[in-house]
Amino acid sequence: MRTPSLLLALLLPLFSGCIVAGGGSATAFQDLEVARSRWRSLDLENYDMRMRRMCYCVGAGEWDVMVRGDSVVFAAPVEDQGWRLDPSWWSEVFPTVDGLLAMVERAEREADQVTVTYDENGWPSAVDIDWIAHAIDDEMSWALTSVVEAPPAEVVELPAGGSAVLMGIDVRFDGIEADSRCAADVQCIWAGEARARFVVAPSTGDPVVLVLGDNPAAESTANRAVVDGVTLRLLLVKPYPLRAGEEIPAASYVVRILAERA
Repeated sequence: MRTPSLLLALLLPLFSGCIVAGGGSATAFQDLEVARSRWRSLDLENYDMRMRRMCYCVGAGEWDVMVRGDSVVFAAPVEDQGWRLDPSWWSEVFPTVDGLLAMVERAEREADQVTVTYDENGWPSAVDIDWIAHAIDDEMSWALTSVVEAPPAEVVELPAGGSAVLMGIDVRFDGIEADSRCAADVQCIWAGEARARFVVAPSTGDPVVLVLGDNPAAESTANRAVVDGVTLRLLLVKPYPLRAGEEIPAASYVVRILAERA
């Protein structure tokens, strides 16, 4: 049974304070299981995270990460970086809360040093891992500064010409109008965007055409629209352009659409 109207910033009266753990001791594993139990008691599969990732690796920095159905479906840097991380990396680079807890468990068993601070709701608010003693650049750190419950959602990926019913609304991906995304092999001053065209049929009334962009920082095109009280949001367009000047065939495009009731 899902917890209604849960404000995660509130303290759980039964569990207060934070736990600092590390070193692979019995106490560290006990603290991990306590934290995991607290997190699972919230029974959340849809939530938004503000995550800070610190490492000598892809995806360093501060990111807003969307988790729907216990999977990462979107990630965007808090500050516009002028470049975009290939969406195929999202699920690899940004762990869910359950994924981060699993990483802590693995690190407690295998890493040279681990320091973890758990929020009173169970998610790791800070994780520092040094995997190999005396190795250079293998350290990794995460910080979750917020975890907020999101409303019920439906997410689907559609090929060109494909359609689906989301929250009672028929949505058809009608094609790509423009694609100015910065290719992976180029340094750009603007990350660019892909603009996708949709034919949307509400429960009442005539179908409407929507053009949505995949870059929330872009001002040229909105990346969401509200139809019949349902917010439709374009999360990503793939494939991501790998080389400048390489044209993506129209039939090869696939989009990911999110539908949520306000």
